Amino acid sequence: MKQTLLFLFTVLSELPSAQSQEPLYYFITKDSLVGVKDSKNKIIVPPKHRWMFDNNNGDKVPDGLINLYFGVYNREGKFLYQPMIFDFLPDEIHEGLTRFIENGKTGFVNRQGEKVIMAQFEFASWFDLGTAMVCKGCYFDTTKDLEHPPLIGGVFSFIDRKGEVLVDPLPFDTPYFFRNKLDSIAQALYPGQFRYTDFEKNILKKFDPYKNAIEKEYFNNWTDHTGSKSLVFDIVEKPSPGFPYYVIYSRELIGRKIRDASWDTLQFYITKDGKNIYYIEGRNLIAFSKWYSLYIKGKREYD
Repeated sequence: MKQTLLFLFTVLSELPSAQSQEPLYYFITKDSLVGVKDSKNKIIVPPKHRWMFDNNNGDKVPDGLINLYFGVYNREGKFLYQPMIFDFLPDEIHEGLTRFIENGKTGFVNRQGEKVIMAQFEFASWFDLGTAMVCKGCYFDTTKDLEHPPLIGGVFSFIDRKGEVLVDPLPFDTPYFFRNKLDSIAQALYPGQFRYTDFEKNILKKFDPYKNAIEKEYFNNWTDHTGSKSLVFDIVEKPSPGFPYYVIYSRELIGRKIRDASWDTLQFYITKDGKNIYYIEGRNLIAFSKWYSLYIKGKREYD
């Protein structure tokens, strides 16, 4: 599933709010700096960031946080954090958290832009299967590969979404074997990261009648795996202020190995009362029944 640069840029404010917010608008100076104004031309964010996206002067700012590539602000113009830029893109939200940079260190913020895990790591992966790999003292060795340098040195560990360290720090080993070791640890930690109330279990059961048909279409073109294949659904984010949804990700269970499919992950929103299910496509919420009827027919356009 392809995601555009603009989608990645606005991912923290992509979701429909409980109610529409006061409109804000981008403005672009002759020096190609971008700022934000309200409907009365009051400047909310002064123009100090280079414009790097497809919006035009006067376009409306999406509801939620104001994302200006090198800085994220609230609706009153208060600077909140500097997003992590990785492969020339601002970090996207994953399992309810996204990475930020402060004083050269990496930490995590939630959907509201609140710092929930302080910046303390030389590097941190995004959250995947309920945990994030973090390291202290590591660095990217640009002498080996300038475009995609390997991450080496230091000590590594895994944290949960509260920032608690789950395993003892691991000194860096040779890249190939160390990568496999970290993957094995993430697999072992996964089952303990997703515990549900009875209400949440019932939310996930809503997918049971449709699961076989979804899996059949999802794995329809797979030719490289002859073993068992199935999908697992996890609640990766719960309702929070201004965000009245449970977020559900699909996982691929290949044989005994669970993995987050990343670009191919199916994502769903369920209202906090558990009654309404939506599929998320870009900034659009699509009723589950509509999405399902098209998806099992191999269609990927839902407008």
